[in-house]
Amino acid sequence: MHMEELEEMIRKIVDDGDRKEMERLSDILVKVSNMVYEYDEKKGNEIFMEIYQMAYGKRLTDSMKREWVRQMKPAARWTEDEIRDVANNYAIDMPVLSFYVIMNMMYSDIGRALGTGDDEQSLMRYIDASNGWYYDPDATNTEEAKLFCYKKGIVD
Repeated sequence: MHMEELEEMIRKIVDDGDRKEMERLSDILVKVSNMVYEYDEKKGNEIFMEIYQMAYGKRLTDSMKREWVRQMKPAARWTEDEIRDVANNYAIDMPVLSFYVIMNMMYSDIGRALGTGDDEQSLMRYIDASNGWYYDPDATNTEEAKLFCYKKGIVD
């Protein structure tokens, strides 16, 4: 197979913009991606994330955020409902699910330094650390993109 010819054919299909042909191309891409994933899971995940970013940009979906927290070790300190209450009580100005991820990430990664989170003083350290991480003025990405890049670049 000549890769240059394949690339040329794909570009022609895309440039022509025929909906049915684009759907067929999409079906082929899904099949090929599944074959790559079965052969090399890491490469398959890389392809998935590249397509994901094309479709949604650098942001995590709600289900991705929940799954991240579910997989944290040690286990998550707070439930989503507890974090929602904290966010409401302390007027947290970030998406609740992002706050949920970051608070539990802080507990998972640097909990020894911040305390248990059981008392007001300890809870405030977590809130301050989470706000500082999310709104870091040195970050070059938006807040949500930063969360995405951290998860995909460091955690995974």
